[in-house]
Amino acid sequence: MNVEQRIENLPDVFMLASGIVQLKYVQDIGNVNEVNFKVGMAGGHVAHGTPEQYKPFLEKYLTWLENR
Repeated sequence: MNVEQRIENLPDVFMLASGIVQLKYVQDIGNVNEVNFKVGMAGGHVAHGTPEQYKPFLEKYLTWLENR
């Protein structure tokens, strides 16, 4: 199993274009535009994802919230 598959299998982690996001630190999720979307996290860090990652990220985040 490669690194991307291992990350995908973790229930509380998502790999965005700019890096790995641990879902428990997400504070806000910006709207998607034609270029990217941003995820604000605790501590002031901001990660960016591609438009194609928006729906899969939201799905995983909502699933994580529902199962907490």
